[in-house]
Order: sequence, then C-alpha cells, then structure tokens
Amino acid sequence: GAFYVLPKVKNPRKFVLDMFDKYKVITYLGEWFGIDERVRFSYALDAEKIEEGLKKIKQYLKRNQ
Repeated sequence: GAFYVLPKVKNPRKFVLDMFDKYKVITYLGEWFGIDERVRFSYALDAEKIEEGLKKIKQYLKRNQ
C-alpha cells in the first residue's frame, strides 16, 4: 500500500524548494506523478516525525499566504 497525501498548493515548485531549503522537509512535485498543482507527502513515518513536519508546514503556510 501507499502512504501519501497530495494537497493542492498555489506554487508547487516554490513550495517544494522552500520546504527543503528553509525547513528541511522533503516533499515532491505532484507533476512527477502526473498530478499538476499538487505536492506529495509521505506519512510512512513515526508519529513524532509527522508532527514535527506538520509544524514546519504550518509555519511555512503562515508566512506565505
């Protein structure tokens, strides 16, 4: 099975680069999987890592809305 979520974001390329460069969160462009305007997150991690990543994503979204 797969453990992915593919949320829609305004600028996927900027989002992916910023999340890695500024927050050290790895995500992928949805276009790599045939789904434009989305990014792909895996949640095949332990709960602590998922919570840490979600906090960083929340920080990013607050600063970039």
